[in-house]
Amino acid sequence: MIPTSPQSSSPNGAFGGLSRFIPPGLVVALGALGCITFLWIGEHDDEWFDWIRDGMLERKTALSFLEYVIGYVVAAFALWWVGIWRLQRMTPAGTPFDPRAARQQAARPFYWLWLLWLFPTLAWEPLIDWPAHFFESAVLAVFIASYLMMVGFEGFAAETAPRAWYQRPVFWMSILAGLVAVDRTLAGFWRYWAFQSNMDDCGLYHQMLWGLTHGEGFHTTIYEYASNSFLSEHMMPSVALLLPFYWVYNGAEVLYVAQTFFVLLGGVFLVLIARERTRAAWFPFVALLVYLLYPALERGWVVDFHADMMEIPFYLGAWYFLITKRYVPYWIALIALLGCKEDVGLAVTAFGFWIAVFERRWRTGLATMVAGFAWSFVCIVIILPQWGGVSESPFIQNYAHLGDGVPGIIQAFLFRPHEVLYHLFQTDRVESMLKILFPLAFISLGRPSTLLLLIPVTVTTILSGWERQMTLSTHYGLVFVAPAFIGLVEGWRTLEARWERQATPRTRRSAWAVALIVCAVASHLAYAKYPLTRPAKWAKSYQPSPYREQIRSEIFALLDADATVAAQNYIGDQLSFRKWIRKFPKDYDSMDYVLLDMKIMEEIKAPEYWEALESMRQAKTYGLVQRVDTVVLLQKGRYQPDDDALYEELLSHRPNSHSE
Repeated sequence: MIPTSPQSSSPNGAFGGLSRFIPPGLVVALGALGCITFLWIGEHDDEWFDWIRDGMLERKTALSFLEYVIGYVVAAFALWWVGIWRLQRMTPAGTPFDPRAARQQAARPFYWLWLLWLFPTLAWEPLIDWPAHFFESAVLAVFIASYLMMVGFEGFAAETAPRAWYQRPVFWMSILAGLVAVDRTLAGFWRYWAFQSNMDDCGLYHQMLWGLTHGEGFHTTIYEYASNSFLSEHMMPSVALLLPFYWVYNGAEVLYVAQTFFVLLGGVFLVLIARERTRAAWFPFVALLVYLLYPALERGWVVDFHADMMEIPFYLGAWYFLITKRYVPYWIALIALLGCKEDVGLAVTAFGFWIAVFERRWRTGLATMVAGFAWSFVCIVIILPQWGGVSESPFIQNYAHLGDGVPGIIQAFLFRPHEVLYHLFQTDRVESMLKILFPLAFISLGRPSTLLLLIPVTVTTILSGWERQMTLSTHYGLVFVAPAFIGLVEGWRTLEARWERQATPRTRRSAWAVALIVCAVASHLAYAKYPLTRPAKWAKSYQPSPYREQIRSEIFALLDADATVAAQNYIGDQLSFRKWIRKFPKDYDSMDYVLLDMKIMEEIKAPEYWEALESMRQAKTYGLVQRVDTVVLLQKGRYQPDDDALYEELLSHRPNSHSE
């Protein structure tokens, strides 16, 4: 007889009635075929339509489908037999084993895979991109969690850690964090060494740190900012906290090391919070694993340096210091958090409201709200427009679809909320919201009040009219990481309290952790730029030029520290640690040198870029100083008639110039 103890029971009892009418082997086979139908159609949607229309498949396509059928059916039956074997092992001594009941119980998790039969159209265009992914991942998460619950897995539910050091969560957390940190840091190095890092990101911070180390403040000339200060564009005084890294080494590589440091520091605070707020010994490990796999974090980690990454440890640190009643470090972390950007105050305001109302810390919460709101209001409405010499921050234009200026945007939220909701529930924005919550298996909903923490960053990011920002395709999702993971820990804490009241079996508790991991892995594979399933894959994308050292010694060495340079993006980041550098073609004609790389010119479609090159050819002012492979250095006043051929070559890379 199959044991009916809490440890071996399953939530799949709802399928018990079906088990009496459908042979368990058929349940398993149909579950496997559901996976095949869904996944195969997703990869062969055109062939699927041809099959429906013509009633036949090409030989090659038919063989592909047959391989799917055989592979998935064999795998499904292997899992089924393992489940039966495990149920036999779980049968208490002296209790007769019922093979028929075991076959039925081992087949029950496969009913979840039947759901893939209900929505095969999700694998067709135009829904193939994200509804199919989230639906498939959710079904697989429930299936895997149910299967492991059926076989009695309760590894993530233990409240005490093993005594052996090599079995303790902290040991495996250290290994995991160390391996991921090395992989991501090297990805940054390779990108920089391959001349693929952006002047807009890495270069801006590199030049700012030149200014801070030379007493020039937050100096940058890459763009034409008022007073050549980045603070006229963004209020980010916390960037000065990077100075200690530059005292050790002043190369751009240190930015990637610093970024990894802030990621790991955020991970440390997350683990400390999870230990403080939850009971399961292995939940801090699960939370850290999900954190390192989180697509929003990965997107900002592997592509250049972003000060938004600094927000994560300061936000999580503030919460940790608050729950441990360390108020001096709390306010230090909060001040550092506010200094990361002018709009962070909105997130801090929501944080203060949440801890005041839902944590009953009224005095601290109200003070936090005042500090956050005052910071953002003063920066956005007063300081940035005044320092930038404009009537309002230029970034307000990203929200023009909500209203005219700050007053119009506020009026939209107060008097036209239906318009705000209309924009929020556009397809791309819905996908972005799912990118934030799905990797966490929606566990934040266990404590719904934590969703309030996501409202400010949703408004400033997902509601933006700029596509790269609202789709979270680059680093803009970093602002969600800290509040989302506070929601994860608090949601898990609420679930644990509920489990204690209801005497929930440990297998069911562990199943939640398994489902969380499956959702995190699925989201990582779908949205990460360089998934960890293929370590060092970035090395193929970021291949350093074989002429790198020659370019450095024969071109970069010609430019002394006081030389003014207008440089093309990517290659220009190599020279950003200086007082004067522009991103070509901005203000190029006032610079001593122009640095270009023909390797990527065909990707540049901005008309002002090609207009500037044409103007240079006609002005006959800049002439060739040195060339190494595709990189050329031009100097003002060095024009020679022979340079006409070089300009012809440069302009030949204009997109569509060959077809013309």
